[in-house]
Amino acid sequence: MNEKHEEIKKLLSSLFQKLNALSHYRYIPSEVHSEVRILNNMPSLQKEEVGPLASTDAVLLAPEEIHKHVSGAFKGDDEKTKTDRSRSHRKKKKWQHIKQFKQQQIELATTKNEMLAKKPKLISQYDSKSANVKLTSASFFQHLQTKTTEKVKGKKYRTMGMDAAKKKLSTNYKL
Repeated sequence: MNEKHEEIKKLLSSLFQKLNALSHYRYIPSEVHSEVRILNNMPSLQKEEVGPLASTDAVLLAPEEIHKHVSGAFKGDDEKTKTDRSRSHRKKKKWQHIKQFKQQQIELATTKNEMLAKKPKLISQYDSKSANVKLTSASFFQHLQTKTTEKVKGKKYRTMGMDAAKKKLSTNYKL
């Protein structure tokens, strides 16, 4: 029985090959290919040495990854063109601005820390003053009334300033 099965398999495989050849292998599934894996962290060059086989991270890196690539040849001050000088000037100014910005951030942080240190003292002084003064509804409303009258006076002065500006417009004059 096994011999017959093998014979049938051979005949079927030969039949399928002939059918595939007739159809130009259009209806068969694509073959499975092995995946290509790229290892980035491999040594670019390895020497054969007699010694330890362990390698450091520096050996595994490419030369461009270890040292920064500098474009162009090094030039002296006499050889630099106007564009080279302006490029170096812009680079210098950029680093100066970055340095100044970092310095301002440090100063800002120190002033914030000082303000936070002083804040509890100010709050305690305010609390001590308000604790001594007895708050009544009459004093509260009197204080509110003075604030509103000050705001109204400020608005009147502003509107008067606008009227004076309107009087001086050139559209008001006739030829």
